Amino acid sequence: MRKRIGTAVVGAALMTMIGLSGTAHADDGVCSSTTGGKVCFYHYGDYFTVYDTAKDSAHPEAPWWLQGGRMDTCKNLEGYQSQVTCNYDFPEHQLISFNLQIWDGNKMITNTRSHQTCTSEAGGLCS
Repeated sequence: MRKRIGTAVVGAALMTMIGLSGTAHADDGVCSSTTGGKVCFYHYGDYFTVYDTAKDSAHPEAPWWLQGGRMDTCKNLEGYQSQVTCNYDFPEHQLISFNLQIWDGNKMITNTRSHQTCTSEAGGLCS
């Protein structure tokens, strides 16, 4: 009996560690956060969601750029506890880079490191 319980506990722990428990989502997003904001890019639907997480006068922005030069910025100017979604139509299998910036007026106060992912869901080749 002790061996079976131990095996079940270890098995459940391993499933949790490698992500086999809980609700599965087709696209959980690639996210970046810092004090004051969070941004997530979702492959399925080609959109960014930018969250304002600080009760202050600053706002978050998420500049992005594709390999080849196309670029834009998704901004959340709605205030504390808001989220803004910016929907795009990206070509498949392209490398996209983005980061999160926190701005207070026209002064950038935080700039996170860049994140890179593919515009297609996992498994596709990215050029």
